[in-house]
Amino acid sequence: MKRIEAQGADVAALAKDILSWIVCARRPLTIIELQHALAVEDAALELDESNVTDVEDMIAACCGLVTVDKESRIIRTMHHTAESYLDRTRSRWFPAAEANITRVCLTYLSFRPFQSGPCETDHELRERYREAPFFTYAAHNWGTHALRDGEQHTSLIMTFFESGPMVDASSQALFVRELSRHSSGFVKSCPRHITGLHLAAYFGLGCVIQLFNATVDFNIKDSHGRTPLSYAAEAGHDVVIQVLLKQQASPAVKDRDSRTPLHFAALSGHGSTTEILLRAGGVHVNDRDKHGQTPLALAARGGHAGTVGVLISFPGANADAKDREGLTPLAWAARNGHESVAELLLSVRDVDPNSETEDRWPGEISLRFPIPCCLFCKWAGGFGGLRIVVVVAVTRYMSDCPIGTLDKGRTPLLWAAKGGYDGIVRRLLETGEVPVDSKDQFSRTALSFASENGHVPVVERLLDTSGVDADSKAVGIYNAGRTPLSFASEKGHEEVVRRLLGTGKVDPDSKATGARYPGRTPISFAVGQGHGAVAELLMRTGRVDINSKSIGPYSRFDAPLLWVGHARDAFSELKSTEEIARGRTPLWWAAEERAGVSMMRWALENGAEVEASPEDGRTALSLTAEHGEEDAVRLLLAHGANIDALDENGQKPVDYARKRGNDTVVEMLEQGLTVSLSP
Repeated sequence: MKRIEAQGADVAALAKDILSWIVCARRPLTIIELQHALAVEDAALELDESNVTDVEDMIAACCGLVTVDKESRIIRTMHHTAESYLDRTRSRWFPAAEANITRVCLTYLSFRPFQSGPCETDHELRERYREAPFFTYAAHNWGTHALRDGEQHTSLIMTFFESGPMVDASSQALFVRELSRHSSGFVKSCPRHITGLHLAAYFGLGCVIQLFNATVDFNIKDSHGRTPLSYAAEAGHDVVIQVLLKQQASPAVKDRDSRTPLHFAALSGHGSTTEILLRAGGVHVNDRDKHGQTPLALAARGGHAGTVGVLISFPGANADAKDREGLTPLAWAARNGHESVAELLLSVRDVDPNSETEDRWPGEISLRFPIPCCLFCKWAGGFGGLRIVVVVAVTRYMSDCPIGTLDKGRTPLLWAAKGGYDGIVRRLLETGEVPVDSKDQFSRTALSFASENGHVPVVERLLDTSGVDADSKAVGIYNAGRTPLSFASEKGHEEVVRRLLGTGKVDPDSKATGARYPGRTPISFAVGQGHGAVAELLMRTGRVDINSKSIGPYSRFDAPLLWVGHARDAFSELKSTEEIARGRTPLWWAAEERAGVSMMRWALENGAEVEASPEDGRTALSLTAEHGEEDAVRLLLAHGANIDALDENGQKPVDYARKRGNDTVVEMLEQGLTVSLSP
C-alpha cells in the first residue's frame, strides 16, 4: 500500500478505488463491470467511454496486488492474504467505500437508457445487459451498500425513487430469475409496478421509508399483489416492519397467491418477524395460500424450528392443518427431514402422527392428458382411426391410475422412511401411536420405501420393530406383488438385500403381479439391472429360479405408454402386451437392459438358459445383435446360442444387426463364428 501511495495522487486514487470495489463489492466483479463502475461520473446521464480505464493500467496501478482470471474475467487480489488484510483494514484504506459504491450504483441506474422503463421482451433485456454490463450488479446491490453506509444518500435515493420508469427498470433486473440464451419468458415472470417504497422495504432502508409522507399508500401492490410489508417480511427487516406498521401498513393483505406477509416471514424462517406480525393484530395465523398451506406449514416445510415454535405457541394456531395435497406441517417436516421441527410438532397435543395425504388433483386427471396422447399418436403416425382409440385408452388409464395421486395415503412415517430420515422414524415409532406397517393407497409400507431407496439405518430400525412384515406386498396397477426385497434388488442395494434375507422371513423368489412387471422376481430385477452382488446374494439362498419367466398380461390401458419406441410394430402387428411380454427371463432382461457381459456371463454360469425367449421369439442373441454388443454376442455364441433362431416375424439375429448397421456383428453371425469361452 505504501508503494501504491508513492505513485502519485491520481494513480494512487485509482488503485484505492479499484481495491475498494474488490474488497467491498457484494460479489466478485468482472473486469468490464469494474471498468464501467470506475467510469461513472456524478450526475451523469450516460457513460463516457473515454473514462474507461484499460485493464493493463488498472493492474499496473495496483502494483501487482490484483489479477484478472483468464476464463471468468473476474478481477481479484493476487492472493487471498492480501484480500484478508484489506478487508480487516478497510476503514483505514477505504473509509468512504460504501457511500461511493451507493452513489455509483444509483447514478448508473439513472442513466438515460433506463429512463424508458423496463424491457418488454427477453431479447431486449439481454441486449440491455450486454450494453450495460454493470446494470445487474447495481440493481441487485445498491440498497445493501446504502444500508451499510448509514443511508447517507437519502436525497439521492429519493430522487431515484421519483422516477417510476427507472425504478421499474432496476426492479426488473433485481427480480428476473433466469437469464440465458436457452431460457425464455423471464421478462413476463417479473413483477411490474414496483415502487420506491417496495424497494426501500426490500433492502431494509428504514430511514428512507420515514421520508415518505402520509399521503403515500403504504399498502400499494405490485403486479403480483405484493406490498412493501410483504417484501420486508420476506427479508426479515424487523425495524422496517415496525415503521410500516406505524404507517398503517396492513399485515393481512394477500398477494395473487393468497399469501400474506406472515406467510413470507414463515417461509423465510424469520422468527422475530413472525412474532411482530402476529402481535400486530389483524393477521390470521391459519390463513391459507393458494396451495392451502398455512404459515406454519411453510415454516415446517423449510425446517425453520424457531419460527415453528413461535407459530404453534400462538393462540388458535392449527398445528395439524392439511394443505391441498393433504400434507400437514408434520408431514412436511418428515418429508424434508427436519427432525427438530418434527419433534416440536409431535409435542402438540392435537397433531395426528398418522395423518394421510390425499388426492392432489381429484376429478381432474382425465382432462389433463388428451393433447399429449394426440401428439403421441401423431408421432406414431399412419394408424387412422386407431388414434382415437389410443386417446381414449390412455385417458382411461390415467383415470384408473392417476399420476397426481401416487402419494395418496402416505403418513409421516412413510415420508420419513422414503427420505431415509432415521431420527424422525425413531421419534414417530416412539410415540406408540404409529403402526410400523402403516400403508399408503398402494399398500407400500415404510420398509418398502426405505428398502427401495437403500436407507440401511431405517431398514434396520424397522426390521427390529415388533410387528413389521418384512415381506409385505404392494398393490395397484404398477407394482402389485412387489416386496421390499423386490424393490431393493432392482435398485442394487446390496446391504438392504442382505438384511432382508437375514430375517428368514422373505420369499427370495416372489413374483410381481402388476401391469408393469408381471412375473418378475428379485433376481430378474438384479440381473436385468446388472447388480451382480445382489444376484449372488439371492442365488446363495438356493430358493430362486434363474430362469423365472414373466407371466403377463400387462394392463391393456398401460399398452400405449409401454409401446413408446415400439409403437409401429405394436400397432401394425396388433399385439397385446401379454403376447409381447410373457416368457422374459433374467438373461433376456440383462440383454434388453444392456446389463453388461459380466452380468450375462454370471447368469449363464449359474444355469441361465441361453435360448429362453418370450413368446415373440426374440432371444438374448437377437437383442445383443441389434444393440451391436460384440462381446455379448461372442459370449452367447460360446454358450451355444442359435444364430438361426427365428422370431415370430421370421427375423434372425443377423437381420436385426443388419437393420441397425452393426456390421461387425453381421459379419460374425453370417460366418457362423464359433468362439471359445473367455477365461
